[in-house]
Amino acid sequence: MLHFLTITKMIDYNKINQLLQDGFLANKGKGSILAYPPLNIGKVLLGTIGRLIVKRPNEKLLIILGDYKYKTEIIKVIKETLELNEAIFIENHIQFLTQSYAYNKLYLYTVNILIGIEDISFIEKSFQESKFTLVVTTNSSIKINKLTSIQSILPNIHLGIGDNDLQQSKINIPVTEYRHPIYLNEEQLAQYNKYSDFIKDSMTVFGDFNVVELCRNGDKMNNISAMSICNDLARQNGWNPELDMSVEFNVQIDRVYNPNAIHERAQLIYNIARERKNFVCNLTDKIDEVIKIIKANPFKGIVIVSKSGEFANEIADRLNKENIICGLYHNEIPASYMPDENGETIIYKSGIDKGKPKLFKAKSLSTYWMQCYIYGETHVLSMKAASDTDLAIDIDIVVFTTTLVDDIFKFKARFRKCNFNGNNTEIHRIYCVDTIEESSMYKERPTNLITVCDCKEQNDISINSDTGEIIL
Repeated sequence: MLHFLTITKMIDYNKINQLLQDGFLANKGKGSILAYPPLNIGKVLLGTIGRLIVKRPNEKLLIILGDYKYKTEIIKVIKETLELNEAIFIENHIQFLTQSYAYNKLYLYTVNILIGIEDISFIEKSFQESKFTLVVTTNSSIKINKLTSIQSILPNIHLGIGDNDLQQSKINIPVTEYRHPIYLNEEQLAQYNKYSDFIKDSMTVFGDFNVVELCRNGDKMNNISAMSICNDLARQNGWNPELDMSVEFNVQIDRVYNPNAIHERAQLIYNIARERKNFVCNLTDKIDEVIKIIKANPFKGIVIVSKSGEFANEIADRLNKENIICGLYHNEIPASYMPDENGETIIYKSGIDKGKPKLFKAKSLSTYWMQCYIYGETHVLSMKAASDTDLAIDIDIVVFTTTLVDDIFKFKARFRKCNFNGNNTEIHRIYCVDTIEESSMYKERPTNLITVCDCKEQNDISINSDTGEIIL
């Protein structure tokens, strides 16, 4: 919330007014702007309203409201900013109407300003029947295809506030987080512990990962080989080549601290750590939980975020087998055929492969599935966290299949072209209990923007922003 306040203080409304007036003039009195919070609608429009009225003192300017609160906002700014006579003059030359009242009166006014109106047919009507039209989009969660349609009719005028600043305020909205614990069975737990024991034993040998790196790659700056460092570490821990191997304790020392054993362990520890991470991140049991979430939200746009493309593919395969149409969006989608608008497989139209089915790669398939999502042919998209940032869709719910990826705020910052519907972002996080997934979650820096809910009982609990403790 601090960032929101900072942005508000640094907004230069004089500059915004000038940019709006110049852009509106350059577009010959046709245009659209984005003016959602923290921007004040009255302050954004004051200069343009005044200029339009002064130029046409014998006409009234029509302002069509999606919400009557904007009238209050505009009138307040007029009264607080202008001299009394100017304020009265401007107010008397404005006609405020709702969309329904204005529908059959558009042709009576030379200038129409539409605030918070998203009805494309109505915007088109105003464009056709009025000489000058300005559309002010106030909904930060407006659907992308609708915004594109508005801007295709009335070109967007940039206000100079900076999309990044507005985007940041959009990113930092409240989050409701549902946590879904997955309990490892006996066999899974044994495998996980095997990985963890190796890593724990290795860190007893090395102390920290800086030493691991030296034992793997040597000290290049000082021209010391990896084996020399391994040999020094071995001797520091009681090993020497003359150990009496008839003594069991010496056998144990040699097994763990032999320079060759140390070097091999240094090579293995990263692989074992990676295998452990993949083991929990890609646990197939999590897909059942994903299915439950989707079935509980049949009309919501859902994005499933995984650590790897492999698991994203596995999720999509399983969902489609369960008759849940699920698209894919990442760079590891296996090459596949695509249908045309008639449902027929796309074929090569020329060249030596003419008439043969055409295989498409991940980039094209990702775009295809994104379009399917946008046009409602599916409401579920499976992706990996590091997918291409061209993703541009409307999202109701984000499902994270692991806690070992960027949090929701970094996810929003990465996928800036996406709209997260509503004033509260709903996320679901699936994690394996008593593993690095759970421990990493509880090490996260607390924020009062997130309200954590139990996924079964749905009872809201909060996180203390100072201590990080859960408040029942």
